[in-house]
Amino acid sequence: MTILADPKTARAGQPSALTESRPRGPRRRAGRTMQGSRLTYTFLIFAVLVSAFPFYYTIVAASRSNADIAKVPPTLSACF
Repeated sequence: MTILADPKTARAGQPSALTESRPRGPRRRAGRTMQGSRLTYTFLIFAVLVSAFPFYYTIVAASRSNADIAKVPPTLSACF
């Protein structure tokens, strides 16, 4: 432990005498990559597909006539 300042003469905002010069907590190495499980990637792929569906449907619906859009069940194929 390194003493940085005398507590009697220390000013506000300066470290006290009991402060260490190095940061506390876990240290991470540069270039470290995080690894996910298959369940994580499966969930992420599912979330992307669910999030992309409204955009796909908007593009398909914009290329249809009002009568085609009103059909029940709606046609979701992109074929014209």
